[in-house]
Amino acid sequence: MNHPNEPHPALIGFDLPIVRAGAQPFGAISLVRAEQDWLSNNQSNFLSHSDQKHFQSIDNKLRRQSLLLGRYAAKRALRFLLPHRSSQTIAIITGEKGEPLVRGDDMPALTLSLAHSDSVALAAVLPAPFALGVDIERLRPDLVETLSSHIKARELALMPKELHWSPDQHLLALWCIKEAVAKALQTGFTLPFEQFEIGRAHV
Repeated sequence: MNHPNEPHPALIGFDLPIVRAGAQPFGAISLVRAEQDWLSNNQSNFLSHSDQKHFQSIDNKLRRQSLLLGRYAAKRALRFLLPHRSSQTIAIITGEKGEPLVRGDDMPALTLSLAHSDSVALAAVLPAPFALGVDIERLRPDLVETLSSHIKARELALMPKELHWSPDQHLLALWCIKEAVAKALQTGFTLPFEQFEIGRAHV
């Protein structure tokens, strides 16, 4: 799959294939930090025609940045499962529940999850019908204050002490877990929030 991968100070990327013993990649995760100017200048290398049309229809600067970030991270992850497809032949559209869907000619059924925060994006892909959800957030005082009312003390007590994280980091990690589960279920937080309570945590 063609994608810009030359070293560049405006781009930092980390890709992790999910491999079964003795088999080709079963899935993949990509984490990307990219500056908006770099994404704009290189968008023709990874956006499909329908991606570009969607991008051009967006007026909001932050939404345009989010689209480019998410599409680029997704295309990096997808190259492990579709090594012979160019990024420009793979479209990512939004489903009825807000979920990202992978589309293209003779495309295998895939499950894709995306998350982004500021200039960082996270993408993960598995074959359908596996459920999948990811989330990423930047630690901010205003966000921590908001999340404090949504995370119970008994949930915080489950977080492994060997992580040596601050209480705010534990809080944010638990919230990201809940967000990822909501994405995997494709419900968002339309279900009663109590159903997302965490009863066990593992490193």
